[in-house]
Amino acid sequence: MLERDLYEPVKNLLTEMGYDVKGEVKGCDITAMRGDELVVVELKKSFNLELVFQATLRQSVADFVYVAIPRPAKGYRTRRWRDIVRLADRLSLGIIVVADIQQEPVAEIILFPKESAMRRSKKKRLATINEHNSRTGSFNTGGVTGTKLITAYREQVLHIAAMLELHGSLGTRELRKLGTGPKTSAILRSNFYGWFAKEEKRHTLSEKGRKALLEYSELCDYYKKLKLDGDIKAPQ
Repeated sequence: MLERDLYEPVKNLLTEMGYDVKGEVKGCDITAMRGDELVVVELKKSFNLELVFQATLRQSVADFVYVAIPRPAKGYRTRRWRDIVRLADRLSLGIIVVADIQQEPVAEIILFPKESAMRRSKKKRLATINEHNSRTGSFNTGGVTGTKLITAYREQVLHIAAMLELHGSLGTRELRKLGTGPKTSAILRSNFYGWFAKEEKRHTLSEKGRKALLEYSELCDYYKKLKLDGDIKAPQ
């Protein structure tokens, strides 16, 4: 079982517990928000020192931290497993295990975390919460490396690109009416990814932008399907 295989069952478990769950936020495999409470989950194929290091590092940001691993092949009665649980408990970490039950991966909590005595970084915590809340959905799979992350900023740029493809060339005010947000002007002005072109006072997609829409087609389709207040038709 790979780290990315752990993500979906852990996400489902936390969602059932009332959390809003996102993947790959500020270096955390999973962030989960419920009210003001921030939970972080680190995913690994096995319980090892690297996992312990990552999880304890996240305690400087989160209220509670879990480690998520596949269910131990030899079950829960081995000495090694008892040592793992004892260590996690001493470090105030929770443990989630994922097992294939009737060919369906299911996550369960073996040990609930405790609030750590570690001093939290208010700056990093706020940055993590803001990034989590700024994302409209969970478009990243936690535990996956080597792929382009869909950050809150990239989401906003893709939202603008999707509206331009759907409606044609638009002005900044028209885009904001479509729900692209207050940072629309700044995003178009910086044109960080080179996805936009300007025609007099209106904006359109560049060739690079059209290719990006194909690369991120799932997210772009999501924005196109949104029923936004103040929708407008493309100018004739």
